[in-house]
Amino acid sequence: MIDRIALGTAQFGLPYGITNNNQVSMSEIRDIIEFAESKGMDTLDTAISYGDCHERLGLLDLSDWKVITKLPKIDEKTIDIIKWIRDHID
Repeated sequence: MIDRIALGTAQFGLPYGITNNNQVSMSEIRDIIEFAESKGMDTLDTAISYGDCHERLGLLDLSDWKVITKLPKIDEKTIDIIKWIRDHID
């Protein structure tokens, strides 16, 4: 049984997918978010590498959503990991 599923957002920030050559429009993003929410979804999966996905999602009210994001690989020369994480999240 699956208890949780997250909505992937790569296509919100990039022309992503086998058959897609276009980035999803803001209007489509709003529709997708509203539909997903109406079906009980509450978690978004994002990544810094998803183009301008974070900026576009920042234009929406996602206060009721949980957001999971993937960070880039940490450079082996990085000393202060906490600062590195905060810098990337900011």
